[in-house]
Amino acid sequence: MCIELPGRVVELPADRPDVARIDVAGVIKPVHLGLLDGGPPRIGDWLATHLGFAVAKITEAEAAEAIAFAQGGSWDSEFDELLAAAGEANGTAASGLRVDHAVAQEGRR
Repeated sequence: MCIELPGRVVELPADRPDVARIDVAGVIKPVHLGLLDGGPPRIGDWLATHLGFAVAKITEAEAAEAIAFAQGGSWDSEFDELLAAAGEANGTAASGLRVDHAVAQEGRR
């Protein structure tokens, strides 16, 4: 599973045409544009990013949906559905597997 983070382009450094600086949840970070199709982004564009690379231009609505999903705590149900589907696909019981995200969050502090 890959997690893409949405970020809004806030700067396009003139000396680095292969890099954009984006705002991801209030954190400004550089991303490499080498994997991006469709020409360079513009200030204000939304990008889906993964591991420091911009992987796609996305709409503001798509960015808002991704942000709402991440903030809404629906990771548990989505992950449980994925595990259940995996268990059904290979004939095993995946219901005993569960990630306790509260414990995971506590471990980061």
